[in-house]
Amino acid sequence: WDGMDQDILIAQKHSLEDSRAMLDYLRPFMHDSRYIKVGGKPLFIVYRADIIPDMKETVAAWRAQAVEFGFPGLYVVCAQTFGHRDPRVFGFDAAMEFPPHSAISGDIANRIPGLDPAFSGALLSYDQVVANAIMRRDDDFKVFPTAMLSWDNTARKQTRSHIFADFSVVRYAQWISSNAERILNDTRFAPEEKIIFVNAWNEWAEGTHLEPDQKHGYGYLKATSSVLRNYTLESAKFHDVAIKASSQRAMAVVVHLHYAETWSDLRDAILRIAEYEPDVYVSATSLDLAKMVSNDFPDSFVEIVENRGRDIRPFLAMLRRIQPFGYKVVAKVHGKVSAYRNDGEALRRGSLNSILCGSSLVAFLENEQLGLLVAGLDLIDHSDKNMFYNIANTERIAQELEITFQRGRFPAGSMFLFRPEALAPLLKLSLDDFDIERGLADGTRAHAIERLFCSVCEASGFTVGTVS
Repeated sequence: WDGMDQDILIAQKHSLEDSRAMLDYLRPFMHDSRYIKVGGKPLFIVYRADIIPDMKETVAAWRAQAVEFGFPGLYVVCAQTFGHRDPRVFGFDAAMEFPPHSAISGDIANRIPGLDPAFSGALLSYDQVVANAIMRRDDDFKVFPTAMLSWDNTARKQTRSHIFADFSVVRYAQWISSNAERILNDTRFAPEEKIIFVNAWNEWAEGTHLEPDQKHGYGYLKATSSVLRNYTLESAKFHDVAIKASSQRAMAVVVHLHYAETWSDLRDAILRIAEYEPDVYVSATSLDLAKMVSNDFPDSFVEIVENRGRDIRPFLAMLRRIQPFGYKVVAKVHGKVSAYRNDGEALRRGSLNSILCGSSLVAFLENEQLGLLVAGLDLIDHSDKNMFYNIANTERIAQELEITFQRGRFPAGSMFLFRPEALAPLLKLSLDDFDIERGLADGTRAHAIERLFCSVCEASGFTVGTVS
């Protein structure tokens, strides 16, 4: 079938009688223990709710029928297809994304050399789709997130096809990772509703499939497994972690860990200040890293997060959590590698040694006007070079924070001691605005926020100091 509406293979004429008969047919499958249920209700998805007459009445009839089958009801979901988005229109429980429907990307056909002049379809960017999907804002109703793999329906539509170019397994993995974190942290969804979807298992005519193929082998499945390993029963204790209601301690250490080889330096630096009894909060990008931290610091708060926004996005999330606790001093550190520099390891250790030591903590606590304390070698001036890729983002974020940005100094590497109230304006920033991780050495939203730490501190009425 080529997808054209005028070519009818088997006519489908909807009626309430047929809808009831269909559910009768599905009854034995729904009673199977493997059938997905939400609160005991079989999960049921309607692909094109907008073309079924009397959809509200049909949903009500299905729910009653499910009760007759011995279930507490039916959990009905509408696919967001052909412009239909809101599940409440027909009385559904939730919606589910259904890319490529509603996928956002500009047409990139003009970038493709040698394109058939007869081509009248659309050439879109998979990379753009993923970036736009993970930065979308939540709807005011329940939506299950869905990722798709590559998409190329030329087999069906020939020169009228829709093709998403530049597919990569890495981007797909980032997409499902973001979807998993999104559904996990959405408090509107009950534990049994923490479900994400993938389109599709074997849509060969659409060029999208999780099933192994000759080009990527088992790559799609390995990527899926790698991400979902961070969302198993074993990892549950590192998700949606119940943070304590208050703290009587004066100090906290906020750590972000992505590179396993940097943990020993971070661990040793925290142990050096053990006499100050800091609360330790760690964001880690994998289950293995989270377990490693938890083994060394059993009483620490450890949470698995997606690898997005470098150390900055997880820091903003953690700052929001600990802001009410009234800490007098907080250390922000992370496993910085600086792979593009030969002295990355020395820079990391130098920063940690300067910040996490008794003399620095004493100096900070004795000066109540001090909002930020940075290793002397890390505090550098804004220059044409280090602002070249960042000026537009920096000015845009300054507007979001309602502060005036002027060139001054910033803590290169983003490791420092700070007073929470000095950086409180950063809580205005949304965690959704961070792009996927692209491995860039500069020019991202995270880099721009780094350029603003001192400006935010000073705008809050505090000073910036250095320590050797």
